[in-house]
Amino acid sequence: MKKILILFLSWLVPGSGYWILRQKAKGIVFFFLIVSIYYLGIQMLDFSLYFLQKHHFYFTLNFAVGIPSIVFSSFANNQIKLSSSPDLNQLGFLCVAVSSLLNILLLSKTYFILSKVSSRQ
Repeated sequence: MKKILILFLSWLVPGSGYWILRQKAKGIVFFFLIVSIYYLGIQMLDFSLYFLQKHHFYFTLNFAVGIPSIVFSSFANNQIKLSSSPDLNQLGFLCVAVSSLLNILLLSKTYFILSKVSSRQ
């Protein structure tokens, strides 16, 4: 049960799994890395959910980041802004996808560490 709770918290707040496992420096670095890449991508998408909802893969992958994506979804607007360029949107999609996949990778690494710790006991 403790393993599931740690994994849930690690999904919810990127890097918190490492924080709980007493690797605080890694947890802080991963938190700021994932959240800053995610924020950069969302900023390139003009803080609009329109582009993410148009592409279901990116919209689904968006929620792999945890709380940052939930906060963004509750405050974002659904309108397209005419100032956004297609190239910048593509780069925004890429940043959202990279941050999401980094958090998934972090979850798998946290699970691996938890498995090693539980097998020693």
